[in-house]
Amino acid sequence: LLTLGAMFQAQEAAHKYVDWADGVCKYISEQSSKNQKEWTFLTPMGTTKSNDISLDTVHTNGNMMGDVYTISLTGMKSVNTVVDSGCPDISLEEIYRLNPDVIVIIMFQTSDKSVEYIQNQFNEYAEIYKETDAYKNGHIYGVNYYNIASCAGASELVLLSSYIWPDLFDDETGWNYLQYYYDNFTMYENADVKNMGNAIPFRMVST
Repeated sequence: LLTLGAMFQAQEAAHKYVDWADGVCKYISEQSSKNQKEWTFLTPMGTTKSNDISLDTVHTNGNMMGDVYTISLTGMKSVNTVVDSGCPDISLEEIYRLNPDVIVIIMFQTSDKSVEYIQNQFNEYAEIYKETDAYKNGHIYGVNYYNIASCAGASELVLLSSYIWPDLFDDETGWNYLQYYYDNFTMYENADVKNMGNAIPFRMVST
């Protein structure tokens, strides 16, 4: 971003974003460090099938790590399978074996989909994990790949953290961070992030 800022004579805007993103990460690091245990997470892609579940992961060469890396900034440790390339398919039994504290379902949503539509789809995705500890403990979440794996990723981390650790993070603070990003670093006009289904993290709630 700093290089692009220099290329397009937008250094001030680039530095503004970087300073903001650094501030987000610092705040999350300070709060999540208060956890008494190490939390783990897994990032399967959204599906209603209970076998051959595609896993978004990190490649051995360091590629394909946008969403996994961003989520790890919450202080959680990935238990994803590391492969040479591609997205491996794993079984539900393998997920039971890995037994992550948190399952973050990776979805692919566009801006024309409503919050209600995506929530309903997320609920269907989450249901296949109903026998996992993460599901039983209320720790299944959903994020949009196009956002979480991009410059927008940092914007929803505080809100996601407030869902996971409500005793450490305030959800209204999370909404404020998310709104600030869309007000200051995008071309959206009068954005209301609470109604932007492609921009927000989801959790298990009844609709």
